[in-house]
Amino acid sequence: MKLVFFVDVDNTLLNNDQIKVEIKASLTRILGKQEAEHFWQHHDSFREYAKLVDFPNITRTYCAEINEKTCSVVVGNIFNGIEFSQSLYPQAFEAITHLKTLGSVFVFSEGDMIYQRRKIEKSGIAEVVDGIFLFEHKLDHLDEIITQFQGDRFIFIDDRDDKLLEIKQRIPSALTIVVCQGHYAKEDCPANHSADFVVGSVAELRQFSRETFFPFKNQSIN
Repeated sequence: MKLVFFVDVDNTLLNNDQIKVEIKASLTRILGKQEAEHFWQHHDSFREYAKLVDFPNITRTYCAEINEKTCSVVVGNIFNGIEFSQSLYPQAFEAITHLKTLGSVFVFSEGDMIYQRRKIEKSGIAEVVDGIFLFEHKLDHLDEIITQFQGDRFIFIDDRDDKLLEIKQRIPSALTIVVCQGHYAKEDCPANHSADFVVGSVAELRQFSRETFFPFKNQSIN
């Protein structure tokens, strides 16, 4: 039986909070404090409505509202200039390289098709995985992904315990690993989680062996 790892990106491989800080700082520097806050109001409204972050769409609605001809270019250049590789968590690539010695490794991410894919590609993640599954809402496409790997053992790695719980409910045979880092990490994450395994950082994934998953027990990797 082959192992197939599905790895999240935001707050799992990439420090998304750090990226947001850089975006906000760049917006303030280019647009000024008031307009930067105005842009972020569009961000928050769109995220609440669509349940995802879509910076190309947010930029379009913001620029249409202020009616400035150069707006889309100016704001777009902010996102084009982000060095996503600088926001990789320590030893993220080493962790992926290790997992690839155990099985296949795929990105399983969600967000808009432009900014999120650029983030995955420019960070270098795309070059070190076996493939990318990117959707606006990834759990809506869980079944169609799984059908491509019939007979394999699925292992999902995410910082979101709630998403892993839903995956486990829908695919009881899947194994789940929660990474206790980033924006959504609970203070009591190591002790209070629903995943099969819990790690404190993505770097700790290097401690797993193939034997870990055959058989497995609910446990922490210390």
